[in-house]
Amino acid sequence: MNPKTHIDSYLFPALFALGALLGTFAYFTLPFEPSVTLLGIMSIFLIPALYFMRNHYPFFMVSFLMFAFVCALLNAAWQIQNRQPNFLEKKYENTRLWVVGQVGASASYNGRDKITLESVKIYGVDAENTPKKVRISSSQGRLSIFNVGDWVAVEAMLMAPAPPKYAGDYNFRRQAWMDEIGATGYVMGQVYKTSWPDGYKSNTYYIQHMRNALTEKIVGSHTEFDERAVMAALMTGKKTYISDDIYNAYRQSGLAHLLAISGLHIGLIGGFVFFATRRLCGFSERITLRYNTKVPAAILAIIACLAYTAIAGGTLPTLRAFIMAAFIFIGFVVGRLHNTLRIFMMTLVLVLFLWPQSLLTASFQMSFVAVFALTLWNEFKQKEAFSSVKVVQGLTYTKGVFLTSVVAGLATMPIAAWHFGSIHFVGFFVNVLAIPLTAFVIMPSSLLSVVMIPFGAENPFLYAMQYGVFWLNSLAVFGAEFPHGHYDIEQGEVFFLAFSVFILLLSLYLNKYKKFTVGLLGVSVLFCFFNSDSNRKILWLRGGQTIIAGNGEGAFLPLRVDGSSYEKRLLSNFKMASAGQGRCDSMGCVYDVLSHKYLVMADGVNATEEDCAQVDFIMENIMAENSICTNAVQFKKGVESGEIVINKKTALFVPYTLHENRIWH
Repeated sequence: MNPKTHIDSYLFPALFALGALLGTFAYFTLPFEPSVTLLGIMSIFLIPALYFMRNHYPFFMVSFLMFAFVCALLNAAWQIQNRQPNFLEKKYENTRLWVVGQVGASASYNGRDKITLESVKIYGVDAENTPKKVRISSSQGRLSIFNVGDWVAVEAMLMAPAPPKYAGDYNFRRQAWMDEIGATGYVMGQVYKTSWPDGYKSNTYYIQHMRNALTEKIVGSHTEFDERAVMAALMTGKKTYISDDIYNAYRQSGLAHLLAISGLHIGLIGGFVFFATRRLCGFSERITLRYNTKVPAAILAIIACLAYTAIAGGTLPTLRAFIMAAFIFIGFVVGRLHNTLRIFMMTLVLVLFLWPQSLLTASFQMSFVAVFALTLWNEFKQKEAFSSVKVVQGLTYTKGVFLTSVVAGLATMPIAAWHFGSIHFVGFFVNVLAIPLTAFVIMPSSLLSVVMIPFGAENPFLYAMQYGVFWLNSLAVFGAEFPHGHYDIEQGEVFFLAFSVFILLLSLYLNKYKKFTVGLLGVSVLFCFFNSDSNRKILWLRGGQTIIAGNGEGAFLPLRVDGSSYEKRLLSNFKMASAGQGRCDSMGCVYDVLSHKYLVMADGVNATEEDCAQVDFIMENIMAENSICTNAVQFKKGVESGEIVINKKTALFVPYTLHENRIWH
C-alpha cells in the first residue's frame, strides 16, 4: 500500500477530501432525510473492510472513498438534524407579539436595519414552542442604535421562515434551520433597551463591541464616505456602509473578492507579520545565528491572523482562511515541511465536518475552487528563473499576478455564472493593479493603524489606507464601466463551463494537456455567448396570479400581475422590464415575446376559437380540460408555481415540487 508515483502521493488525502465533499453534497440533495443510525452502522462495517483491503491498493482506495463519503454524510445528518430552531407555529403568525432577547447580530442593508435576537422570550407563546432565535427588521435608524450583546424588547409581527416559492428561489427556510432562526418579522410598535437578566455577563460580546467601536472610528463623520466604508469592510468585515453603486462596481469589475475577508487578506496579514518579525530578528546577529527565527515569526503570525479573524467577525470565509494559514505556520513551528495541496485538502475536510452547511454558499465554493486551482497551478507550473534586474523582477511579478487572476477567474467562472447569472473578464486585467495595491498599501496600512491605536498615532496610516482605497474604488468603477467586461449567462449553460473547468483542474492535477483544456474552456465560453438564451423561460407564480416571461436579455416581462404588496416583494427577486407593447382589452392582453404571441386571459374569461387561431399560446385562469383551444397551456390544479417550457409550437407546464420530507420543511 505504498504510493509509487508523485500522483499517488496525493491520492490518499484527495480521496478523503473528495469523499467528504460528495457525502456532504449528497445530504443536501437527497429528497428524503437519511437515518443517522443506519449511516453509523454502515461506517462501522466499513472499518473492517478497510483492514481486509489494506494489501490491495486499488480496492483499499475505493473502500476508503466510501468510508469518507459515509462519514461525511453521517456528520452532516447528525449536525443538521440536531438543530432546534423551533419554527413559529402558524397560529402565532401575523399577530403583534412582544419579544425580548439579546442582540446576537446586527446589520443594515437595503434601507433597513436587521437584528437577530438570542435567548428569546415571546409573551403569549409557550416556552417549548418559542423559537431559539428571531430575526427582526425595521426602517433604517430604529434598530441600528443597539449593539451586539444588548437586551431589547420589541413589539413585532412574526412569521415562520418561508419555503422556496419557485424553482431557483432561495431556500430561506433551509438556511434559517441551519442558523437556528425560528421566526422572522418586522417592528410594529415600540422597541427599547432592557437590563441584563441574572446569569448573563456583558463581557461575552467584548470583541463585538470592539468591532463596532473600530468601525465607528474608521467611518465616523468623514466626507470621504465611500473610501471609509470600504476601509471598514476590509478592517472589521462590516460591509453595511458600502453604497449599492460601489458594491455593484466591485462585483461587475471582478473585484468583489477583495471586499470579502478571506485567504488574500489573512495571508497578507500573516505574511507581513511573519517576514517583518524575521527582518527585525535579523538585526541581531546573535539571535539569527543561535535561534530559528521562523518559530517566533510563525507564532506571531498565527496570533495576528487569529486577532484579525476575530475583529473581522469570524465569518466562515475568514475562519476557513485562518485554518489554512494556521496549518502552514504550524509547519514552521514544528519544523515539518508543508505541502500546500495536502494542507488545502485537510482544510476542506475540517471545514466540511465543522460547518457542513457552508457547502451551499457561494463564498465556500468560489474560495475553495480558486485556492485549489491556484495550488495546482503553483505545484505544476514551470519555475521562473530568478533575475537580479529590478525591471525584470517587476515584469515577472506582474505576469504572476495576471496569470493568478486568470487561473482563479476561470476556475470560479461556472460558480459565478450559477449564483449571480454573469461572468466577468475585465477582472483579469483590473486585478493586476488592484492586488498589488491591496498587498503593498492598503493591508499594511490597515495593520499598522490598528497597532498604533493605543498610542494615538493611527491617523497617518488610516490616511495612507484611504488613499489606496480611493484608487481601488476608481479601478472598480473603471472595470464596471468597461465595455463588454461582463456578460449575463443562463444557468442551463453553466454545465458546459463547469465541465470544461473540471477538465482543466484535472489536467493541472495530472500535469498533462493543459493547453488543450484551456482551449476547451475558451470554446465553452464562446459557445455560451453565441448560443445564450438568457431568461427565455416563463414563470407561473402564486397559482397563476402572477406570470412573467423572460425577454432573452436578462430581464422578465410582466404578463399577469395584480400589484399586491406580496407580489411586489416576490418580483423584487427578479430583474423586471416594462410590459412593452402589450395590447389589452376587457378580455385579456396579447404580448409579443421572442417571436411568440401570447394571450393572457382576464379572470373568469374563456378564450374563443378566434382567439385560439390568432396567437401561439393561450394562458387562461381555468383548468385546461375546460379550454376549447389546443394551444392552451395545461396547468395542474393546486400547483403554486411552475415553469412553462416553450419548444416551437408546444408548451409544457413543469410544476415546482418541494421536497417536504426534509427536516427543515
